[in-house]
Amino acid sequence: MNIKKDIYKGKNKLLLLKNANIIDLYTGDIDYNKDVFITGDRITEVLDSRYEIDSLDLDLNIVNCKNKYLIPGLWDMHIHILDNADLAIPHLIANGVLGIRDMGSSFSEIEYLKSKLEKESLPINLFFTGPILDNKIIPGTDSRINVNGPEDMQSIVAKLYGFGVDYIKVHSNIPYEKYLELIEIAKKFKLDVVGHVPYGVRIIDAINLGQKSIEHLTGMFLGSSHLESSLREKYVNAKNNMIAEMNEKEAANTFHEEKFEQIVEASLKKNVYHVPTLRIMKAATSELIDSKPDFYKYIPEELANSMENFSAELKKANLISFFDFMYECKKRLVQKMYERDLPILVGTDSHCSILGDQFKIFYGCSVHEEMEELVDCNFSNLAALQSATIKPVEFLNLTKDFGKIEAGKIADFLILNSNPLEDIRNTRDIEYIVLKGNIKAI
Repeated sequence: MNIKKDIYKGKNKLLLLKNANIIDLYTGDIDYNKDVFITGDRITEVLDSRYEIDSLDLDLNIVNCKNKYLIPGLWDMHIHILDNADLAIPHLIANGVLGIRDMGSSFSEIEYLKSKLEKESLPINLFFTGPILDNKIIPGTDSRINVNGPEDMQSIVAKLYGFGVDYIKVHSNIPYEKYLELIEIAKKFKLDVVGHVPYGVRIIDAINLGQKSIEHLTGMFLGSSHLESSLREKYVNAKNNMIAEMNEKEAANTFHEEKFEQIVEASLKKNVYHVPTLRIMKAATSELIDSKPDFYKYIPEELANSMENFSAELKKANLISFFDFMYECKKRLVQKMYERDLPILVGTDSHCSILGDQFKIFYGCSVHEEMEELVDCNFSNLAALQSATIKPVEFLNLTKDFGKIEAGKIADFLILNSNPLEDIRNTRDIEYIVLKGNIKAI
């Protein structure tokens, strides 16, 4: 074989990953002892390692990957960078999270994030919604847009479209009529709606109307309850979201299998993706509420104090038993969803704001924790990996460029010291990351 003729197709210096074990996350198969050639930001070729290659002749940077495992880069499909870009990006990269879907940051915060990524030598992949649509605004932040404010829905959607958002995110308090209006206008702009299922909207209706992803299992328990109609009034009329969410316990206790199946069938028919964000709820359970996470050493003291103060507030309000109960209910629900082949995406809801609720969860490491949560819900290790790799790529319509380690794909992947198909925790054992063809030791 003429390596120079078949591989060296550009003037850029080549990167060669030698003797690597490549995991195909579509099948779970492993191709052992492969040579991966990268030119620029693309994989040029993948060959058996039997060929002898002269690094000087080809101007190669050779990295020995003997006994290492290659998987596509991880995605966090529910994250809030807010004003934390300088803090978040290094920790995302260090944890192999090479793509994110920001689910609610202000216009100025997104602008800063985009400008920072443009200057980065290792720019992660970014998709975003911009500010969240709701009818309640959080004081001290402009990361939400009030749908009951002076702007009409057409103007709101046009502004988001003009800013270049990839999706429009809705929150829990949008009235039914406003939700219907949003769905119709968003379609005209060819924008999908994602986010919470509003309290006043049946989840089956949200799915059939075209909401593309559902976050935090919102609407699932209410929509699966045989008391759905009467309970909905309690959600809608609650003074705040926390009081509304307290109704989840009664909804979970009145779970009706047939109603759940209707939601499943509608989700499968409409190809709706679900983002459970289990780990953030676990952070408020009796198991973790008093924990001192390892990531405290990496974050500002003010942020760690905010997390501790919020945990103290939850305990003072006697909410820990509620979180214990709902965490177990959500795990059982996610297991049922997995058994019915609903597409699940890994998302963490990491936001790290000193304003409002601040659970003990942090950028990057939380993606590994969320995959471990899925395995605790009886996901196979392969299925948990798929929820953080190929399913996000499918959701984002990026299968042409991402999701497999093969010729023609963008070179975004992790080089692991251990096989994650044997133990999902091995995704933490990162030797290198490759991002846009650039290799970085971790």
